Amino acid sequence: MRRLAVLVSAAVLFALAGAASAATIPQATYVKRADAICLDVARQALALQQEARRRVGSATDDAAALRVFADIYRRQLTLIRSMRRRLVAIGEPRGAATTPRLLIGGIRKGELALRDVIAAVDSGSTAAVVRTATQYRNVSLASARAVSRSPLGFRACGAGA
Repeated sequence: MRRLAVLVSAAVLFALAGAASAATIPQATYVKRADAICLDVARQALALQQEARRRVGSATDDAAALRVFADIYRRQLTLIRSMRRRLVAIGEPRGAATTPRLLIGGIRKGELALRDVIAAVDSGSTAAVVRTATQYRNVSLASARAVSRSPLGFRACGAGA
């Protein structure tokens, strides 16, 4: 009986946690918070890009350059995952749940494409790296375009389209 009570309590806590993450907020608040996250991530991604250029420029050979790319892409994947989690934590804008789902869905597709890039880098195949990096770029641009067309009026989210 006590075990059942613990299980029921745990189930209630999980349900409450799920309800909290599905909270709705005013659209303007959602856009403001999402744009702040997107801008923060864009700044961090730019810093990673600059670091990659600097480090690849000083790489002594192709193998060293691939190691740099592997490190940068892994850090970028961590950044993208964090972005998705932060955006989900905001909740959903009242009356406009489609846009955040589109935004989060695009980020998830980007994560999968970026994992493919990392696998290609790890394989050492330059052709695979070029192919998967192009796919990642296309997925990212498509997601950004979709979000920039949103009626919510984002300023930072989707700005890379």
